[in-house]
Amino acid sequence: MMKYILIGVAVLAIVGLGLLFVRKRKRLAASDKPSASIVLLLSEPFKVEEPAIRRALEEAFGGDFSTNVDGRIVLPVIETAQYMIWAQGGAFILHNVPSSYFPNSEVVADSIQGDAGLAQNIRDHKAWLSFDVLGSERPLSEQYDLIGPVLAEIAPKQTIALFVVEKGVLIRFDSERREQLRGPDTYKKLGFE
Repeated sequence: MMKYILIGVAVLAIVGLGLLFVRKRKRLAASDKPSASIVLLLSEPFKVEEPAIRRALEEAFGGDFSTNVDGRIVLPVIETAQYMIWAQGGAFILHNVPSSYFPNSEVVADSIQGDAGLAQNIRDHKAWLSFDVLGSERPLSEQYDLIGPVLAEIAPKQTIALFVVEKGVLIRFDSERREQLRGPDTYKKLGFE
């Protein structure tokens, strides 16, 4: 009986946090402030698990993410597919999806001029992983300095391109890009002012 009560309390806590998240996201979406989002395009699906996310957060932000304490929370919404994260005084979401990011990758690839390799990477990608700021009053440059280092830590070897959502820009991924994501000045290093 006690087991069922604990399960019920856990479910209610998750639903309550989810409702708070949805309410906050709607309020933030109504603002005119852009939010940072970077998508890693992957050549094949990648299974990201909570311990790896926690390690990436520890490397990127410092501190202990082994438990949900002191404003550092990692909450699986859908195990291995979606995580809500609270850290550095803000909210983030990590998505891991085993399908093409673009509804029609061929059309996107055909629009790329002057980089046949990048165009081919867009055609070939079969999965994506993103780390997004969920609304923030911080300048974009600061937001990218938060998400970039996490992605630099978690990007698997299958990463073949970056998509900077707010700018609508595709960038080929390599070890140099990984270092640019680590920051500081991630936004500038990726070619934006």
